[in-house]
Amino acid sequence: MKHITVNRKMCKYCILHGKGKKWFIEVENFSRNMLDDYQRMELIDVALRYAAGKKPKITPFSLKLYASEAVLLTAMHVPFMKNAALSEANSLLEKYHFGQVLTLEETCQLVECAGHIVLFDCRCQRMEANKKIACCLGVGAFGDLAEDMPEVGAKRLTIDEAKEIIKLHDASGCFHSLWTFKVPFIGTICNCDSKVCHGIRDIKRGATQTLVKGHFYSYSNQSKCIMCGNCVKACIFSVRKYSREGRPEVDPRDCFGCGLCRNVCESGAIILKDKE
Repeated sequence: MKHITVNRKMCKYCILHGKGKKWFIEVENFSRNMLDDYQRMELIDVALRYAAGKKPKITPFSLKLYASEAVLLTAMHVPFMKNAALSEANSLLEKYHFGQVLTLEETCQLVECAGHIVLFDCRCQRMEANKKIACCLGVGAFGDLAEDMPEVGAKRLTIDEAKEIIKLHDASGCFHSLWTFKVPFIGTICNCDSKVCHGIRDIKRGATQTLVKGHFYSYSNQSKCIMCGNCVKACIFSVRKYSREGRPEVDPRDCFGCGLCRNVCESGAIILKDKE
């Protein structure tokens, strides 16, 4: 076997599933080869049924997974059980179903690798705002399965059409994230409104493995900063704050790397730097 040298700073998903590059542009992670795993297929079935507005089938694995999640989320509200419940919830989320923040550029790169792309309604929008807004992209084999289920209402897109939708949502203040069905199988891209996003809701609860940080962080060139404060207002994760001197700044370790602060910077002082 050929030895692959990887950067020590690469995230663990890139090391395990990226063959020396970013894991979400590894074509194998979108392929039908991943569908041999019955647990993964049960998770996909649940997601497609939710997308179609149906109740998911109850199977031994899905019952175990979602019942465990419900118990853990309830335990999080009990003071003496909260820490243990959060630890267990994060372990469960990381193992079976997790999201990761992407930049605009990474999202466009992902759809170029995905092959099959479809557009369908956002589950978070429907559940939290009772709206039917088509802003989720099914990619690769998942997109193929979604298109085969008429009730989902998935619409086939070209790469250029997908990129146009991604850019439109980015300009409107939405952020981008990928979602898996039992890592490393990548199923969807969400171009989400932070006000209804379940990933952000769970982060606020402490379930941080629901939506993990991306590969980039925002860097401010203080010589260009005019201290307008737009970046602080735009930070949906509430990690960009004012320093004692009144300058907007963020600790790179806290930054999720979505790039929304960059979009609203009036002076072009903010750029995204790769953590790797």
